[in-house]
Amino acid sequence: MSGLVTSYQETAGLHIDSYKLVIDDIIRRIEIYSQAMGNAAYISINRTGMPLFVSDKYLELTGYSNEEAKELGLDFLRKTIDPKDRARFVKIEKEVPSCFAAWMSESRLNNFIIQYNYRVLTKQEALIPVDCTLVPVLFNEIGRPLLSATYVKVAEEVYKPRFLIYDAIGDKRFIYNERMNKFVHEEKVELKMIEIEILQLIAKGNREQAIARKLGIDINLLKYYKKSILTKFSVGNMPEAVYYALRNGII
Repeated sequence: MSGLVTSYQETAGLHIDSYKLVIDDIIRRIEIYSQAMGNAAYISINRTGMPLFVSDKYLELTGYSNEEAKELGLDFLRKTIDPKDRARFVKIEKEVPSCFAAWMSESRLNNFIIQYNYRVLTKQEALIPVDCTLVPVLFNEIGRPLLSATYVKVAEEVYKPRFLIYDAIGDKRFIYNERMNKFVHEEKVELKMIEIEILQLIAKGNREQAIARKLGIDINLLKYYKKSILTKFSVGNMPEAVYYALRNGII
């Protein structure tokens, strides 16, 4: 195995004898996946965030040795996340319980996936954008997640903060809106047709007066739609909104 960062005794709530074989098997499968796909991965304890297992690929990505990761313990994952992203996660974590309470029943807690991104801060202090998928892999007697596996892939696109919770049973996605500072249902961030037309015209270099004239609306209404677009995309300006729309095939 690549790296057992903590002992089983750190896994609060587990009866070691009954879970040891299960955990060994989970680690083995995730290690095989990491090696086969060439992507990094780690397993963490939900209650504390303590890494239980870290793949060689993640250690290579961060520049730390297995011994250094073990020595850092709980601080290892924190230390390898850019401080700005770490502060963002603290804010988001406060909203996660309300998201589950509002949209998911207890029976769905073992059927969710979280997709997010951040910048890995390497030992050499370089920043590497990564895309992550978190999946619960071990549950207690009442179905609450005890361990989660996170699959990490170096991002191929320009970094833009993203955090999404997917409810597999309800086939619903809840996106964290940075501007509103809360999770919203994916349907609420879908654009109206006129908002898509506005983005298309902006992408072609049209200015406000020309856009208002072509769409037959006044400037104030145009400004309202532009503000709505910024809120839905959780971006700060229209160039960012156009880039986001182009990147995601919206226009």
